[in-house]
Parts: sequence; C-alpha cells; structure tokens
Amino acid sequence: MNASTSLSSSSEPASGDLSKLTDSRHICYVDSLEPRFLLLYIALSYSHMVQEYGSKMMELSNKIVAVLLKCLGDGLEFKYFGDFSLCHGYLRINNYTPPEHIETEDVEGLGMHTDMSCITILYQDAIGGLQMRSKEGDWVDLLPNEDALVVNIGDLLQAWSNGRLRSSKHRVVLKQPVNRLSVAFFWCFEDEKVILAPEDVVGEGNHRIYKPFVCLDYIKFRENTEEGRFDRVGNNVNGFAAISALNCDENMST
Repeated sequence: MNASTSLSSSSEPASGDLSKLTDSRHICYVDSLEPRFLLLYIALSYSHMVQEYGSKMMELSNKIVAVLLKCLGDGLEFKYFGDFSLCHGYLRINNYTPPEHIETEDVEGLGMHTDMSCITILYQDAIGGLQMRSKEGDWVDLLPNEDALVVNIGDLLQAWSNGRLRSSKHRVVLKQPVNRLSVAFFWCFEDEKVILAPEDVVGEGNHRIYKPFVCLDYIKFRENTEEGRFDRVGNNVNGFAAISALNCDENMST
C-alpha cells in the first residue's frame, strides 16, 4: 500500500492553536508520513497525531474501495483492486468563520461542488453545516456524529466506474455564529494514472460515457476553474471527459 499523504493550508497560526486559524480551506503541507517531515505551522505535538490519522485513513480507503468494487460485480474486488494500489492521500483541515451577522440560514461557507478524489473521508465537528444535494435538487443536512465519518464518492471514481458510482454534490452552510472545523481526507489516483472504466465495469450493452484522461490533467482543470465557480454547469468530470451529454445523462439516471 502506498502510504504517501500530505496536508495543506493557507493559514499560519503561530502557536499551533487550530482555533486561531482564519477562514481557510487549507492549513499546511507535508509530503510524507515519515516523522522527519514536520508540519510548518502546526505545533510539533500535533504532527504525530496528524501522521497517524493520515495513515489510518489510507487503510480505511483501501477497505472502502474493496467494498465498492464488490458492489459493482462479483469478483471485481480481486480483479481490479490493483488499479488503486498507487493511490495517495492528502489531508485538508478546514476552518469556516461565519460573518458577524447571520441573516439567513443559508450562508454558504463553501458553495456547491463535487470532490476531485476517488474517495473523500470527512470528520466534522459538532457545529454541523454539511449538506448533500438529493436527486430532486433538495439540500439534505448531514447531522454531525462524533462516532461516525462521512464518505463521499469523488469524480475520479465516478469516471473509473463509468458513472455507476456517483460523485456527490455537497456544500457547507454556516448556521451558527461560531467557527466550524472539519478534517477531510482525499484519496486519489496517482498523477500519471489514465482513467478508463474497464469493460466489465461498463457492462455488456452499456455505453461508455467517459473518454480516457490523465488524472493530473483533470486535477489541473479543476484547480484552474474552481475558485468561486462551484455552481457553474460543466465544472466537473462530466464537463471535462464526458463523450456525450446524452450518454452521460442516460447512464447517470439508471
């Protein structure tokens, strides 16, 4: 198993106190689980805990994808588990600072989007605010549970499964006048991976809905169009790699 993980940030708390982070979706960066790679702005006492958490999330991601492959078809977890052997992960600690006055219940801390990953594993604090969009277009609250993690399918796995596993649209809404913290672990294919659904995952008689693409090319596409544009039509894997909108809509509706 590839044990590579990283952590990212744009805030710089001098004391390592996470409660003092300004509004951010990134925190600091490490590119290895090895102890010699220390976090830049988080106190040293946190680094071992973060490294251990990242390692456990790597293990959990492998278990989750094995279950998902089994759901796609008998024996597929053995046949295609190797496709995910070089996946890597990165942690993102998110801090959402609400405005001074919340006038409505729908102040967005993070707008509607899908994740770029294969799998995202999220821990949210007791404040809540995470919402998933239903097929009918309604927003559904995912209430916080200190004993549970939220698992999202990401765009890369949606493409690899030919749309059989769907990337979830979600957002963060700030409903209380307090900061909200969450820890997200994104499990992704290696940069040079060519994403193409296997024939027996597509299924006999079904249309292939995504053209093959390189993982890093899609990540760059999302990074270049992400800021402030989560609600724009096409800013996801469907807009990037769908062979045709018609085939995509047909497969995603079944």
